[in-house]
This record gives sequence, C-alpha cells and structure tokens, in this order.
Amino acid sequence: MFLTDRATLLTKDHLSKPSICSLLAMEIIYFLNCPQLLLEPCLEAVTNPTFIPLRYFIQGRLHEDLKETKDAIQCYREAIRMGDQLCTSKNGFVSCGEHVPAFASYELAVLLCKSKLTFDEGKEFFAKSGDGYKACHFRNRLHVKIHLAKKAFGES
Repeated sequence: MFLTDRATLLTKDHLSKPSICSLLAMEIIYFLNCPQLLLEPCLEAVTNPTFIPLRYFIQGRLHEDLKETKDAIQCYREAIRMGDQLCTSKNGFVSCGEHVPAFASYELAVLLCKSKLTFDEGKEFFAKSGDGYKACHFRNRLHVKIHLAKKAFGES
C-alpha cells in the first residue's frame, strides 16, 4: 500500500526534479535502516512545501547519527509541526502521508526519554506517535518500535 501511494508521486513533474527523487529514495533508505548513507546537500535542494516535513525528518535522523542531539530534536519538531499542518489542510495530506510526523514523533520521543529533564515530554510523544496518526503507513511496525523503546526505558 505504501509503495502504491508513493507511485502516485512519480509524475513527470516530480521525476524531472532530482531533489524530489533523491528525497523519496532517502525515505526508503530510512525504512531499510541505513540513514547513514544519506547526504545533507540533497536535502537542501527540496523546496516543495509538501515534502518539507520529510526533509526535516531525514535531516533529524542525520543529526541524530552525528550525535547532534539538539539539532535532531529541532528537526523532528519541525517535521511534526509541518506534517501535522499538512494533515489538517483543506487539500488533505497527499504527498508524504501521516507516517512522516508519526515516525518523527517516535524518534523525538526516544531522544527526549534519554534525559531525566525531558523524560515526561518523551512519553507524551510516544503516545502521540502511537495513537495520533490513524492513517500511518507502517503503523504495526511503529507500534512494535514504540513498545520496544518504552520497555528499554522502563515503561510498559
């Protein structure tokens, strides 16, 4: 189902823009658990508003891999904010789907739960990522990740 939805994005307009093709490839790479293969310059070229949440999400993941936690948190927050805005827009959320803010919420929750100062906020983002996005692709996978992360942090 995810690939079918993504295939609708591959129109002549989008295929002629290498930055969008790169961004969609990076999304797949994330779900294959290899974000370290991504390059930051490709992301900066993406200016289409419907892809900005995905760009921030991938940037957040890159910052996290580079141990730049503060920047990662900021990027995940932007991915969630902008993704949520698109989800509630009049036109609906047709390009990136709810999985972008859902997985950004999960990644943010994990980062926040690593600190005692932000642990409670992290728990809130776990709840948001698990229950706040009903049309999320990979929802079962997300719930498994949430469960395992909460268990690792001593939550049930």
